[in-house]
Amino acid sequence: MADKLQTYQVTIFTLLFVGYACYAYNRKSVSLAMPKLMEEGLDKNQAGLIISCQNVAYAISKFLGGILSDRISARVLFSAGLTFCGLVTLVFASSSSVTVFALLWFLNGFGQGCGWPACSKILRQWFSPTQFGTWWSVLSASANISGGLSPFFTAFLILNYGWRFSLLLAGTVSMGLGVVALIALVNSPVDVGLPSFSTASEKKDKGETSSGEATVGDLLRCPSLWLVSFCYMVVFCAKTATVDWGQLYLLEDRKHTQYVVFCV
Repeated sequence: MADKLQTYQVTIFTLLFVGYACYAYNRKSVSLAMPKLMEEGLDKNQAGLIISCQNVAYAISKFLGGILSDRISARVLFSAGLTFCGLVTLVFASSSSVTVFALLWFLNGFGQGCGWPACSKILRQWFSPTQFGTWWSVLSASANISGGLSPFFTAFLILNYGWRFSLLLAGTVSMGLGVVALIALVNSPVDVGLPSFSTASEKKDKGETSSGEATVGDLLRCPSLWLVSFCYMVVFCAKTATVDWGQLYLLEDRKHTQYVVFCV
């Protein structure tokens, strides 16, 4: 029983780690290709519109994804979001209109919001409360590892094969991993005849909140939530501005190559 559980834990965690790294790679695929798009005639206002559409949709869908993860299969949510993002990226690679670019990348942002809430729910089911913090932090690093490696890989593809090929590859890999995740991911140990880690903690939570369960309204009225949200928004704005626009400054104003930009 213990060996079976450990095998499933390693498999599930690996799929979540690689899958969410692919979410992050797909999410930045157009931002990394933006210099080449601008060389083909896209101006800065149009580039800003495309990137902003994705960020707005991502902000909305990350909230909605959390609600959906409590109501539908997290495995389906994770896989569907990854597959959908891949499909949208493939269509983007074959398009030419700025309006279509903006619409497609808005849809990509919506798909991106399915990833992390589904990861969180599956991870909670498969690891005990004493292990959860450790595995949560390791899983969170997947996006950072993807963000550190994908720019070099993308720069190589764009400089040698063009930005459309780079997006085609990102879309294909996303769709492929989405299908693999749908087949191989398991929502809970209970689904494969193993004991659930969340049962005891759920009973404890219910005992502690016997006077009434918390509602969405209670959550939205929590000052700590708003403080954390504001701090995260500041960090996200700084990160997005640096990644999306910093490379353009270094390329256009400082005349660096794309490889040098990513090294910086």
